[in-house]
Amino acid sequence: MRTRLLVVFAVAALVFGGGPGIASATTTASDTATVSLDGGADDVRRLSLAGHLQADLIGLAVGPRLELLYRLGDPDGGENLRLSVGVLPGPELVHVPLAVGYRQCFDLGDVAQLGLGLGFELQSFFVPDHYAVVRPAFYAEFVLDFKVMDNGWIGVHTGADVAPFDYFGFGIMTRLGFRWDFGG
Repeated sequence: MRTRLLVVFAVAALVFGGGPGIASATTTASDTATVSLDGGADDVRRLSLAGHLQADLIGLAVGPRLELLYRLGDPDGGENLRLSVGVLPGPELVHVPLAVGYRQCFDLGDVAQLGLGLGFELQSFFVPDHYAVVRPAFYAEFVLDFKVMDNGWIGVHTGADVAPFDYFGFGIMTRLGFRWDFGG
């Protein structure tokens, strides 16, 4: 199980840490492509940070969840890599999800965005007087965000997950929160 967790952290470090594989290609007047790894103003515009209050409806756990989005392709585009972590205490357990996924966002005019996402989640459940249960799961999410300022959004998210291995189970969640798009 530690190996799975290390793989998730390694992938996240490469994707969000600016490691190899995140390069921007530009075309010059002579139609030759050049690759740059130096970053720049566009890199900041690719990032969004969100904070949510999440409620798990199966298992009854409520708590904060942070999310980092990295826009692929066009810095103002809708393709996002998603990294998320939360701590959700409940009356019977504490749920700690760590997720890596993909979210596609669609603009609904200038005031709203619709998002659909899929991904992998490593779910840890800590039950008092019991050993911790860690299981892999796959999730799907539906996102509706409303623009409240130039770079700020409030949103309602809902989703479901299934853990088909080891400890089989389903999950349903809803989130309310705020997202800030860096740059402008």
